[in-house]
Formats: sequence, structure tokens, C-alpha cells
Amino acid sequence: MAPIFKSLFLLGTLAATSLAAPLQTTTNQKRAASSCTKDAPCNGQVTFYDTATSASAPSSCGFTNDGETESVLALPHGIMTDEDCGKTVTVKYGGITKTGKAVDKCMGCDDTSIDLSRHFFTELAALLEGRLFGVEWYME
Repeated sequence: MAPIFKSLFLLGTLAATSLAAPLQTTTNQKRAASSCTKDAPCNGQVTFYDTATSASAPSSCGFTNDGETESVLALPHGIMTDEDCGKTVTVKYGGITKTGKAVDKCMGCDDTSIDLSRHFFTELAALLEGRLFGVEWYME
């Protein structure tokens, strides 16, 4: 095999192997959402999303919500467990403290960031902000 083709073949094999390797989540990561407590809150970024409003396409917890009127949120997918569904979450930003209900997983969030319904987000800042930094949150 010519050197260039051999290199491309090896690169393709490595890429396929990397993609096929399962992502491993440790038990500690799976418990991190519940470890965000009042005494040891998580600190991250907050964005907003359109909640699941149809029974034919519910949230990952099986809920439907009106994100324009309800304070609900999505926890980070990498640390959320089924037991977190329906739990109260307190969010603090800019001197404002609000609570909402965990109803979904945020697939684009890192382990310290959360996604709020539009209503919940506007209780902290204007939607035009888009992303809030330095937000503290914890599970009740």
C-alpha cells in the first residue's frame, strides 16, 4: 500500500475505533446533580430553551410544560438521573433567587450549566442576554 493510502487507512481506522468506543460515565458524575446542594452549590452558565409542550413529544422526564408561564429547567445530561425529575432547583443570579422544577435533560450543557424555560430565564434577566455567566444553582 502506498504511504499516503496507508496513513489514510490508519487514520480512518483510528477514527472509527474512537467513534465506536462507548462514553463512560462514572458513578460520581451521575450523582453530581444531587451533590449541588445549598451548602455546596454548582456554579455555571444558564441559557433558555423551548420546553416540551406536546404529549406526543414530552421531556426526558415525561412532562409537558408551558415554558412561557412555568419555571422549569433542564439539568445537564451528563449528571442528571431519573431521580432528579420533578425536584426543585434554586437558581441565583445578580442578587435574584428563584426556584423551578427539573423536567428535562440539557444535551448541550456541561456538568455545571443548566437550561431554563423562557419564563424562568426572564425572572433572572432579559431574553436578549441569551447566556448568563456565574449562575449558582442547587437541588432542594
